[in-house]
Amino acid sequence: MRQEDPAAVPFETVLLRWWENHGKTLRSADSARHALIKLSDYFKGSLVSEITPRRLLEFQEAMRKASYSAGYIRRTLAVAQGALNWAVRFGELASAPKVTLPPESEPRDLVLTGEDVARLLLAAQQPHEQTYLLFALGTAARPEAILQLTTFQCDCDAGVIKLNPPGRHQTKKRRPNIPMAQHILETVVALPPGPVVTYNGQPLGNIISAYRRMKRRAVQTLRKRAAGEALEAKRQYRRREAWKILRTAQAATERLQASSPYTLRHTVATEVARRGVPTAEVGAFLGHSSGYKTTERYLHLDPDHLALAIRAVDAYWEELRNLAENLSGAPFVNLSACESRVSRTMKLVELDGIEPTTSTMPL
Repeated sequence: MRQEDPAAVPFETVLLRWWENHGKTLRSADSARHALIKLSDYFKGSLVSEITPRRLLEFQEAMRKASYSAGYIRRTLAVAQGALNWAVRFGELASAPKVTLPPESEPRDLVLTGEDVARLLLAAQQPHEQTYLLFALGTAARPEAILQLTTFQCDCDAGVIKLNPPGRHQTKKRRPNIPMAQHILETVVALPPGPVVTYNGQPLGNIISAYRRMKRRAVQTLRKRAAGEALEAKRQYRRREAWKILRTAQAATERLQASSPYTLRHTVATEVARRGVPTAEVGAFLGHSSGYKTTERYLHLDPDHLALAIRAVDAYWEELRNLAENLSGAPFVNLSACESRVSRTMKLVELDGIEPTTSTMPL
């Protein structure tokens, strides 16, 4: 295809060629594929020239009637916009209709309470689940940054985590260099070289399924405990207290069920700010650009870089650990740190008296 007439090219052809040459390599490839299905079904047989503003408005209305959210509709149209722009940029189409995206929906401001997070920690039954939560609560990084993080990016001597891996270009969603929280340090020293979050020895590509399982376990435990406490209060004729217990549990259940891995980032940011850390330092900890890129490159060399933020993170972790211990009635166990203590008791020594003392280790 070279400079084709929009009136002679099916819209589905453009979508397919964008997917094969670009879309399937994106981090959001799975959601893009679903968007392509929606677009292909609705505009089946339509030419590129027939993708008019009126048709696009009709498409939006059809999706709204199908109960899709405003954010999902916008993301679907963004795929159509990206496919058409890609075709023009690479000379496959002479021109393409303009796709105007609807306004962005209001950002979600869901923040979990300390007890909510403590319940998630207790519900993390697998090492990869707990390790992910520990890094999410210690770095406030985006989920993909944690899943791509390796031990080689964690400098235990300097106490710094370089969230941006070598060779990755910094995008507008920056991955900063941040100080290492104490519980992160305890975890890192226990991990084998390589990715920090693994499952069956392999890097974990997505945390969504694991997070859903943790939410489900946390909610089940919460409901069971609340039901028992409410029943006991009712037996003692404290009905008002029983209803309060159930309402509190219901609110916590709704927060947990509505949360996502990204919610942990918002929660940590809120807690750090609540502890009096200046807004500029909170932004730097989250990777928000200040506009001075050259300066940002060397800030992590300052020993006091983000000192207030990391102290707030350490204090928040102590609070979470105490809450988890109060909820469970037992000490909170860091699985990775526990494995580290076991491994440090094992030593490799030279044999003497059984084998020749000449070292075989270099071999």
